[in-house]
Amino acid sequence: MIMDIEVGNVLFHYFDISHEVVDKYEKAPGVTSENILDFRPERRYDLIVYISILEHVGFDKPPRDTRKALLAFEVR
Repeated sequence: MIMDIEVGNVLFHYFDISHEVVDKYEKAPGVTSENILDFRPERRYDLIVYISILEHVGFDKPPRDTRKALLAFEVR
């Protein structure tokens, strides 16, 4: 079974989706409302989709930190 996750609830607005979604601000069924930097999944994913998200990581609230986008890619 292929496990997919989307960071930021974008594709939902264009297509029917069946993958997991993590979005810090969006509250919707099937969406984990959590900061991607705090997200600790219980499994590994085969595909991770980011659409128009990384440019916001670290810049949405002060203090701005350009390193936060890189931290989103770290395997923890």
